[in-house]
Amino acid sequence: MKSYHIAVTVAGVAALVSAPWIIPKATQSASLLVQSDDVAAIVDYQLDMVPPENFQNTIKQALADDDPELAASLVEVATDLKISVPADLVQRVTDAQGFDAGRMAGEIWDGFFKGDASSGAALGGSLAADFTGFGDARDLVLEGSNYLTNSTYDPVVLGLSAVGLTLTVATVVTAGGAAPARAGTTVLKAAKKAGQLPAPLVRELGEVAVKAIDGPALDQAITAAKHLDISGAGAAAGRILNPTAKKKITQLADDVANIATQSGYRAANQTLQTAASIDDIGKLRRLAETTGTKFRGTLKVLAPAAGGFIMSLGGFMMTLVGWAISGLVWLLVAGFAVSGFAYRAIAWVHRPHHVPDSSVDRCRR
Repeated sequence: MKSYHIAVTVAGVAALVSAPWIIPKATQSASLLVQSDDVAAIVDYQLDMVPPENFQNTIKQALADDDPELAASLVEVATDLKISVPADLVQRVTDAQGFDAGRMAGEIWDGFFKGDASSGAALGGSLAADFTGFGDARDLVLEGSNYLTNSTYDPVVLGLSAVGLTLTVATVVTAGGAAPARAGTTVLKAAKKAGQLPAPLVRELGEVAVKAIDGPALDQAITAAKHLDISGAGAAAGRILNPTAKKKITQLADDVANIATQSGYRAANQTLQTAASIDDIGKLRRLAETTGTKFRGTLKVLAPAAGGFIMSLGGFMMTLVGWAISGLVWLLVAGFAVSGFAYRAIAWVHRPHHVPDSSVDRCRR
């Protein structure tokens, strides 16, 4: 019994000492697991753990990278969290938000002819090319011809070009109803060309596209595109991917376009660099809808490069599960200790109490 008493005592001390660290984390983690679709709640949880000095460092880095939009977003997030940002740094952010007409004209040119979307102006050029069908037709002919001749091709760009051409025709037919998703395919395609998509997302998109390609429909689309028959190319492109793949890519494009609408074009690119799956992008769309211009700052300060946390929702959920399991183990240990102490207390109350013989003799007298 002695070893049992020691175990109960050790368990009781361990539960008492660890309670301030485990109970709050485990309780909060269990709550977040129950509401796992509430991305805003998960992000708030992460932001509370970011060291205040990270904000100043990340704002300065954003300015050094010539990204005043991100710097301004970080200032907004810090203000919401009641984290002080030096007045001179805030003024630098304000001063940096200028307008460069010459640079913008050059970016529009690169966007139209090269498919670049590294800035808002360049994205505008890319969008102009794709909305006319020029950009998607160009990419479909290049990647599709490589596919048909068994040469090296990019399944992601091919799939996005096929969906993009289909949406170009749909945008005209619906009087602009398909325009958001049409714009989203441009952002996705440009990010892929620039190598800004994480490997897991590229792999998932590639698998979606490569398993759904219809060779004859692709050949028809290429022939029409070469004759500048955008309408015919779009009609044929609608048959290149099966309905399931086309629906998945279209939804993804719509999510990306919505993020760009809510928080800016760079927010869309930043989301694509951050997300590890198509499902992640859907969740981050909901976060963008609630945070607006603070969205970019939130993503950046939680990124590893800022000394923060990896904004991988799947990985973060595993962390929550770990804390929840720790809480369960704590409950088991605490329960063992309480039951052990209760057993010892009951045993002590009910044990026989012997009266000394001398006392008994005095009572008899």
